[in-house]
Amino acid sequence: KAYLSILILAYPLTDLLRVFIIRIGQKKSPFLPDNNHLHHTLLRKIKSHAGVTGSITLFAMLFLSLHLFTSRYTNELYLVLFDIVILFFIAKNTVRKQ
Repeated sequence: KAYLSILILAYPLTDLLRVFIIRIGQKKSPFLPDNNHLHHTLLRKIKSHAGVTGSITLFAMLFLSLHLFTSRYTNELYLVLFDIVILFFIAKNTVRKQ
């Protein structure tokens, strides 16, 4: 299904949009490098590249499994709305305070 393809790209797209919004809000070019990506935030907390990779992979697998299981019982539109809400809260709570 096309929905699952979009779901696989949810983390990188959300992170990209989140960082662009942060940079534009700080009146910086959205194309300049910085440490606002989610993996940098996790790295500051976990202190291990393997731990960060494992955490992101585990989260993605759990998210995908949840959707594969619930897609039989609900409309895909509800799942997309659920994704947007969850990813919004994750992005909101990981904004680095300046």
